[in-house]
Amino acid sequence: MMKKLKYRLLYLSYSCLRKFMRLLFFIYEIVRHPIKNISIWLVGLLALLIYGSLSIEIKGKDMFFMSAGLVSIITFISNFLEKQTIDIENKDNFYLGYNIKKLKFHNNFWFKRFNELPVKLLFWIIAILPIISIGVELDYNSKVLNKMLGIIVAHIKYIDSIWLSAFIVGSFYCIALLIETVDLSRKNFSQSYLYKITNKFEKLKIKIEIEQDFEEIFNNIFNIKNILGLENNYYSNVERVINYIINKGNEVSASDYEIIEFYNIAFECEGNKIDELLNRVYKYTRCETDKKIKLYIDTYLLSKTLKLLELYYHIKWNTIIKLNVLPIEIVNIAIQDLSRLLEIETNLYQNEDYKNIFWGIYTEYKYNLYSKEKVESNLRISEICTILEEKFRDVNFLNRTNDIDRIIKLFDVLNRIDNQITNHGYLSSIIKISFEHIIDNENKDNEFIKLFFDKMKKQGLPEYLICKRNAVSKNILLSGNLMSNNILEYLLGFMQLEDVIVILIFRLAYAERSGRAIMEIDEFKVWESAINKLIVRKDIDDLKESKFIDELCCEISKSHVSHFIFEQFIKWMWFSLFERFDENRYEEFIKLGEEGIRRNFSLDSYIIVRLLLCNYSYRTLWVFEFKEENKKQIENELCSIKDILNIKGVHI
Repeated sequence: MMKKLKYRLLYLSYSCLRKFMRLLFFIYEIVRHPIKNISIWLVGLLALLIYGSLSIEIKGKDMFFMSAGLVSIITFISNFLEKQTIDIENKDNFYLGYNIKKLKFHNNFWFKRFNELPVKLLFWIIAILPIISIGVELDYNSKVLNKMLGIIVAHIKYIDSIWLSAFIVGSFYCIALLIETVDLSRKNFSQSYLYKITNKFEKLKIKIEIEQDFEEIFNNIFNIKNILGLENNYYSNVERVINYIINKGNEVSASDYEIIEFYNIAFECEGNKIDELLNRVYKYTRCETDKKIKLYIDTYLLSKTLKLLELYYHIKWNTIIKLNVLPIEIVNIAIQDLSRLLEIETNLYQNEDYKNIFWGIYTEYKYNLYSKEKVESNLRISEICTILEEKFRDVNFLNRTNDIDRIIKLFDVLNRIDNQITNHGYLSSIIKISFEHIIDNENKDNEFIKLFFDKMKKQGLPEYLICKRNAVSKNILLSGNLMSNNILEYLLGFMQLEDVIVILIFRLAYAERSGRAIMEIDEFKVWESAINKLIVRKDIDDLKESKFIDELCCEISKSHVSHFIFEQFIKWMWFSLFERFDENRYEEFIKLGEEGIRRNFSLDSYIIVRLLLCNYSYRTLWVFEFKEENKKQIENELCSIKDILNIKGVHI
């Protein structure tokens, strides 16, 4: 029993303490935020004015009826506001998380003030004080009670002053709210005969409000305390902000378009604040060296600001990859951040402080501790590009992006970075991954891959993109991977005649070395079509007198067939293309094989090269003059390409 009593006393003490602390905090809030709690200040000031200046003659019963009337008005207003609420589960009623249907109610000055009004406190004042006044007006049989009430009667003016001031303030609010209610209802009724198809004004106001919120957020992220390193929780603060932007955007938006709009507002505010910081940074770098104290301060602030920016971008992207971000928005954020990092790099690449902070050895695959792929680079640019490469490897990511123009914009930024930071090839890596998706037959029905496929064929592409496209296509063709005839035709369409010759020799040698069929008739037609389109502009005879043979030998020596296709054989084959293939040439061909100069390049591969590249007068095989044993041998060696020979009218 005592134990239960003890627990009850402890609980009672705890409850009283909590209520007392809540009262203290309430008083503290009134003092700290006088504008927000203006109604309480008005009640207090008005009560002092009434007590010192007016003589109040009012009965408790009148006070009670007046209070009841005021409560009825407030109840009516509350019911009216409740009718203006909408289904909060239906996102169509909201825009970027704000109620767009009833925005004029929520943005109304007096309705905002009503939300700040301590209604419960005013209710209790105007409800209890009339009851006290009625109670003290009665005469009781108990002398003790009468004496106690006499004390209250002596101070009844205080009670009347407080009640009257609360009643006046409450009435003032009620009158203002009633006027606004009538006005807004009138406007709603007058406009209700038209269907409202747009909410441009409301959307603009919401955007401005969101911008103001994010401006304040990023002002805190990049304030002087964080720049000087006086805040210990900067990492978690940035993580929380990025989480807030992404998660709230996903939660409050009714469509992908709205999500992107929300992100854009947030990251535009971020960009504006970073631009402010960068303007200061550039100013620090122009400090006069003869002013030593100012030079020291500016150098210190320069270093601190750059460290903050470098850390911010690292935290930001480290957080983004963990969140559910729309693919197109990852591309948009990357474009914005890479453009700004490029601007910093362009303006500060000669600054030692900048180099020490932003540049270092970047491990491309950070999860592989033993990776040897380390390169000195701009750490944050390399980090973002690595994340983009990982994302682009996922064809579903690209399919959900489904905006080829934004991808081209990203390519443009990466190209400018490659021009500023040489020997990194950020753009080539991304394009290579994109083209790998094209040659994968599993992706042939992918919507984005179709768009990208068509875009790369179009005229009017930027010069840099044409060069990268051609280089990546050539590398894919020189990889030796199997591909469909459609893809082969597509990639060959980007090649020059010189490139096609290199690729043809390579692929024939690679196929033979791999044990694959040399060439089917459909593939032959693809090669023939590609070459015929090119020789309209440049004939093979034009290459005979040039130094192309040296380029050809160099290209093959760098390829995957360099260990068995030798320079001596390449030169022999090249010059043989400009002569008839007679028995002497055949015997030379056989001898090259016997001497080990020709390897994994049989007669059928060589004849295909001749059929595709030789001028008409040299394509025919004059085998009727050959020895009988050579004829038999040639017939056996060319049986694998018999269909190709037939369509070309070559008969042995």
